[in-house]
Amino acid sequence: ASVDIVTDFVGDTEPTGVGTGVTQIGPYPSGTTVIITLVHDNDPGCDAVLPAESYICPPPNDDCVNAIPVACNSVTAGTTTGATGSVEEDNGCGTSDGAPGVWYTVDGYSGLMQARLCGSSYDTKIRVFDGACGGLNCIDGNDDSCGLQSEVSWTGVGGTTYFIQVFGFSGFFGDEVGNFVLEVLCGDQNAPCPDNTAELELNTDDFGSQTSWEIIPVGVPTPVCSGSGYADNDQVFETCCLPDGCYRLRVLDSFGDGMSTGDYVLRDGNGNRIIDNTGGGAGFTSVSAIANSGAFCLPLGTDQVIYSHCDKMDFLLTDFLIASENPAVTAQFGVNNANSGYQFWLFDPNGSYSRRVFFSHANPMVGAPPGAMAAAHLRFGNLITNPVPVDQLLNARIRGRVNGVYNEFGPTCQIMVVSTLPSCPTTQLIDDPNNANFSCGVTRTFGGSDKVVAYPVAGANLYRFRFEQIGDAFVRNIASPSYSRLLNWVTNPLVPGASYNVFVQASFDGGANWCPYGDPCQVDIVSPPPASRLGADDQGSVTLWPNPNRGDQFQLTINELPEEALTVNVDIHDLFGKRVAARTYP
Repeated sequence: ASVDIVTDFVGDTEPTGVGTGVTQIGPYPSGTTVIITLVHDNDPGCDAVLPAESYICPPPNDDCVNAIPVACNSVTAGTTTGATGSVEEDNGCGTSDGAPGVWYTVDGYSGLMQARLCGSSYDTKIRVFDGACGGLNCIDGNDDSCGLQSEVSWTGVGGTTYFIQVFGFSGFFGDEVGNFVLEVLCGDQNAPCPDNTAELELNTDDFGSQTSWEIIPVGVPTPVCSGSGYADNDQVFETCCLPDGCYRLRVLDSFGDGMSTGDYVLRDGNGNRIIDNTGGGAGFTSVSAIANSGAFCLPLGTDQVIYSHCDKMDFLLTDFLIASENPAVTAQFGVNNANSGYQFWLFDPNGSYSRRVFFSHANPMVGAPPGAMAAAHLRFGNLITNPVPVDQLLNARIRGRVNGVYNEFGPTCQIMVVSTLPSCPTTQLIDDPNNANFSCGVTRTFGGSDKVVAYPVAGANLYRFRFEQIGDAFVRNIASPSYSRLLNWVTNPLVPGASYNVFVQASFDGGANWCPYGDPCQVDIVSPPPASRLGADDQGSVTLWPNPNRGDQFQLTINELPEEALTVNVDIHDLFGKRVAARTYP
């Protein structure tokens, strides 16, 4: 007689016609409960249902010979759940035996080394050895160096392999097992991060000691980095070295009234914003965190909103938010339309709102312009389910999807959708590097045809440009009916070699009332280049007539052009500095 082996595990390969002897089934995920039934080949009365079995598989580094290598200045999340113990344990190495543990190795550094479990979720122990499995030599061990957690410091030797044993306390209530975070430090403990640097900027309020924070790996309850105990009204920068992976940031207030006048920003090692809660510190009570355990992943992707939409605070519900073009996504247009496009993620860092929405080439946002960039458009008011809140600071992140595979989300920007536009909006010099009139952080000459250009304000009929010389008390205010300002006037001119902070404000009534200034931009003034054609034989001239002109046809002649000149660019401005014509000849 034979039996068929049947289990309740979905997808199992179930042996049939099994006779006497040992039969292997599975494997099954660690911790899974499986019910096994033996089905007799011809007599149902002989069927047998075996008791439910569940088995926790040991961690892969359960034994010394399977130790997992880690690097200097690294952070590693692990667990001792399911560990079975090791013959390498040694009562004489710094601390007594305890619960079963796991193993790691690290290459030696010629100087101070540390292995730390501080901040782990249970009562830990730690030992460090050199030598080889089966013949280890004790370096040191520790039980409770930082609370109920452990750390060991020793002087390392380059070229030596060190074995680190992580295990738990064992006492009256049994063995302690659980999740831990192993931090291995070498040298001055401020060495460059070999993985991903995350920097948290905290601006505390009047009660800085109430503020704390933690960064927690997804799927692990124990923080890998945390901090607290800050001064009042202080600016603090905390860094955390994070392996590739996904994490949650939680900023906490022990009193339960948020950070009041404080706020925070999380950036990666390149200065890219990951979470920006600038101006939002009063928007939470005890915990500021993205809703639904929202996480950030490192390294960041490169997708983001277009420059002119980043940190824009006056969107209307009818406006589009636009993603920067990802060439790989564009290449899928007409090829894999259904599973290629852009996913937008709008969220409040304090947890009141989070919404992700994907637009494919096949199903872009209604109303988006046709073509390969249609999927890069999100119209706020078209989100009916879980609609976008108005008059609230949000973060906006974007990631491309190429043939069904998502990129990582790129840097964040702050945005706000307003219920009504401000009656008197601000403006500034154009700070978008992709704009042909980019004017922020630029170098210009004075007295010629160079200019600076501000963002236009709908309905404004006068703009005032304010030039404040950096390091000097010089200030020059000059008005223009255009949002473009020619850098050429007689009274109080700008001087070569000086740098200026330039502010712009708009007026709707010819200067009787002014809107507030926007953000400043630096403009550096340099000497104009020397003339390339000098001397008595240079009789070149430019003539335009009739001048003054009624705004219709005029004649222009240019004499003595260099022989090598193939094209001539001509810009014509009126007396107010407004460009009225632009041509390229021939």
